[in-house]
Amino acid sequence: MTLLSLDELIFSDMSLTQPKIRNLGVDTLHIDTLRFLRCYATPAAVSSIVTACRYLETFEYTVSGVQYYKSHDTYIGNKDLPMVDQLGHNDLVLKKITINSMDFVPKLDFLRMSPLPRYWVLEYLDVETRYLLPDKVNGMPQDRVDHSIVIMTMSNLLQTLILRDCSWDKMLLVMNLFVKAKTIGGMYPDFTTLFVSYRKPMTENSSALAKLRKLASACEAAGINVVTKAKETGWLKKSRKAPARR
Repeated sequence: MTLLSLDELIFSDMSLTQPKIRNLGVDTLHIDTLRFLRCYATPAAVSSIVTACRYLETFEYTVSGVQYYKSHDTYIGNKDLPMVDQLGHNDLVLKKITINSMDFVPKLDFLRMSPLPRYWVLEYLDVETRYLLPDKVNGMPQDRVDHSIVIMTMSNLLQTLILRDCSWDKMLLVMNLFVKAKTIGGMYPDFTTLFVSYRKPMTENSSALAKLRKLASACEAAGINVVTKAKETGWLKKSRKAPARR
């Protein structure tokens, strides 16, 4: 069955499996927006419905820890494609992507959203840092070089980046990379908004805070509006105030 009349499809407050998606009896979706709000959808379920989408411009997945534990899913994650590949069916049309969690959720490797070089028209990305700049990929440690490649190969049309629960070092790295990209490399001409919620370092000192202020000033000079929000050590909870979805 093909659905032609929908512009937006929303699943909310539920757990989803591939059989549930198949029971919808839909093999083609002509929608531009797909949202999983406060849900847990298995990788197979997400892949099934995303593959059915033909012209998806906006994708949002807010993972619910409550729904995850209710689902009793014994997720291992060794064989599942990461989200960056699951969405690849629409990589040339996706403009806005949001991947977050609203309460305590274990790290789900299939939510990884890097690297992103083929998402040529991506304008808006709101993501937990662990899924964009992971510490490991397929068991292999990732370092500053790997993370720099991820940032420097993102869509040149990027306008807004929101990083949730970011470490101090990664926050400073990202700010520095965007300053250099805009001022030296001539990249990201429309990039104007960087929002970072970061974990406070165990010890804050004046030199570290001075470095943050210096980078924030450099970002402003490069035309980047920077908003940083300190969080206590630990994962970011749902007290998130960020730029409104456009």
